[in-house]
Amino acid sequence: ADPDVAEALAGLAALVAVRDDARATTADAADEPSASEGLLVRVTIAPVAALPAVRAFMVLQRLGALGALHDVRPADPMQDARFDGTLAFRIVPSSPATDADAVAAAVRAAGEIADVRVESVAETSPAPSTPEPASPAAVPAAGRQVRIDAARLDALLDLAAELVPARGRVAAAAARGADALLAGAVADAGRLIGALHEQVLESRLVPVGEVFERMPRLVRDAARATGKRIELTTEGGDVAVDRAVLDALADPLGHLLRNAVDHGIEAADARRAAGKPEAGRVTLRAVRARDAVEVAVVDDGRGVDAARVLERARARGLVGADVTALDDARLLAVLANPGFSTAERVTAVSGRGVGMDAVLARVRAVGGTLALHTAAGEGTTWTLRLPLTLAVTRALLADAGDGATYALPLAHVRETLDLPPEPESDADGRPALRVRDRLPVVGLLGAAVGGAPERSPLRGCREAAVVEVAGRRVALAVPAFGGQPDLVVKRLPDVRGALRIFGGATILDTGAVALIVDVPALLSRLSP
Repeated sequence: ADPDVAEALAGLAALVAVRDDARATTADAADEPSASEGLLVRVTIAPVAALPAVRAFMVLQRLGALGALHDVRPADPMQDARFDGTLAFRIVPSSPATDADAVAAAVRAAGEIADVRVESVAETSPAPSTPEPASPAAVPAAGRQVRIDAARLDALLDLAAELVPARGRVAAAAARGADALLAGAVADAGRLIGALHEQVLESRLVPVGEVFERMPRLVRDAARATGKRIELTTEGGDVAVDRAVLDALADPLGHLLRNAVDHGIEAADARRAAGKPEAGRVTLRAVRARDAVEVAVVDDGRGVDAARVLERARARGLVGADVTALDDARLLAVLANPGFSTAERVTAVSGRGVGMDAVLARVRAVGGTLALHTAAGEGTTWTLRLPLTLAVTRALLADAGDGATYALPLAHVRETLDLPPEPESDADGRPALRVRDRLPVVGLLGAAVGGAPERSPLRGCREAAVVEVAGRRVALAVPAFGGQPDLVVKRLPDVRGALRIFGGATILDTGAVALIVDVPALLSRLSP
């Protein structure tokens, strides 16, 4: 049978009418440029730009005066959390005299532009198309973020941290009973408390790139003040640390970078004579190291002049006349003396008496360490080792034998050993342990922290913890160890006259208070 096509023809006629209306509307809109008109511009912001989104905004502002901008991607760089420094758009110049060269010059005038390409839209295939609306699943994560007051987040962390010792006490009480149902419930609650605490801790973690982004400007200013060319490279900006650690990291990094530019990198003529490129290279690198983060400042300069430092140290009475050389550890100890500087005159970059002592004090305040490695003519590496978080630390509990319990952060504990009845002696006659190829000195933990007096021989001590800071090892003898729990750190207030060898206090599962030993500060008090 012949099909009935009347309904289909009526639908097609309606579509033709809509098409004709659309063509008429397009013809009337003469002010709308065709997609094949204008110039296609691609801009790449320089990686060293401190605020790439602001530079992109300045580019759009400058070109907005030359013509109409269309198909801008991203539409608003200032609000795009994923902006990577690449900007693309189409410009229809308002004047025939505005050509590709004029557009490129206007882009470069915005400053900190790595690359700009201008092409005719007619010569580019395919023409830029309007991006399709993103699906809900493709919406960037920044759209789902909320702002929380840092004080509120700190309070939440404190509450979650208090659950950790409470969990231990409940588990210990349940273990003394014989109720299997209660034990299972306590185990489930403990697991949930642990997961909650971990999530709260992760909510405070931020990438170190937030601090790294501030450093290119600082290096450029220091290079300009010293008349040197510096190439700064950053690596590992996505490594996450606690917000409190990040805040404490900015000032030490700034000082180390200024030192690298002023003291480390040679002048251009000296670098040419040494066969090096005229531009000095400085690298800022962050890597995850177990339960800590290591941030290194590396330069390819002349290295620390150990002979000059030794001469200044002798003049100030910091080392004896019999000292003929300084290794990296002792070199750092000398440089960290308050007011010590090798600068001949005070400048805007150095010589102001605020030196490595300020850096070391700031790093130690957050439970970190500072190490130095230098080679003459090859460069210097400063390594800051910082905890991932200041709220919780894993530590080795040690009974000091005088009724007190101390906590040694595992970040500094190399190993634990059984203490022999008769330890060996080092060259100075002090008791020492043979640990493979090394002979760390043995000292009583209780005596080292100002508690029980030193006993000889080490009576009553059966074990020792070998701790290490910047390559220096010391064995701390104790009667017994008490486990390796995760401890909630409570910072101690600064008290005049107090020993600066404790990084905080914690409450154990038993309800007792234990002091957390600041191992770098403790080893700095002990004689080398």
